Amino acid sequence: MTNESQPSSPLAKAAQAMIDAKLALLDEWLKKGIPWLRSQDGRCICGPNDERVLDYYPDDIRAFAMWTSKQHCQTTLTRYPQLLQFKSFSRSTLNQNHNITRKDLTITKLAAVKDASKQQLEKANANNILAEFTAEIHQLRRLVKIQEHEIYRYREDARIAREEAEATNRLYERQQKYAEEHIKKLEKQLQGRPTNVFRETVVPLRRSKKTPSSTKPDGVK
Repeated sequence: MTNESQPSSPLAKAAQAMIDAKLALLDEWLKKGIPWLRSQDGRCICGPNDERVLDYYPDDIRAFAMWTSKQHCQTTLTRYPQLLQFKSFSRSTLNQNHNITRKDLTITKLAAVKDASKQQLEKANANNILAEFTAEIHQLRRLVKIQEHEIYRYREDARIAREEAEATNRLYERQQKYAEEHIKKLEKQLQGRPTNVFRETVVPLRRSKKTPSSTKPDGVK
């Protein structure tokens, strides 16, 4: 990296190396995306409205100068081990003549990272909302499918009940018709018979009239 002047002290050179390392990681994040804040088991940590949250990133000169590994979750440190080498330095370091170019570059990249973070969050949260809507639509479709099956079952039950009722009515009508025809036949048969058929014929028993005196035991003359 070209500078207006070259530092002579080892501390100044170490500070430049640190600035370059931090700028290099910002470049990587601009290409790959800022890492998400994650819990110890690697799950994304969400905000109060279930929106995803980015891990730490510097957004101004002071934050850039104070940037160390202590501000990151373990998942980010595992993915970007160079963070473990980051050290803080004085804000005035970037104001030195030999760091003017680095300061301008830092300001530019910090602005770019800040814009990228907004886009990344908007896209991620929009995807979350879309995923929620999609899941809700799938759920509604499943419910509609279930209701369609239930409606079909109710219609089948109603059809079966209607057919059974119609069959019962037809059976009743046949039985009633048969009973009426049978009654008519019996009435005709009764009309063709003589009326005295139903009179009970009583045949009285007649006794021979004999007087007690005329009746004698055997052997008596």
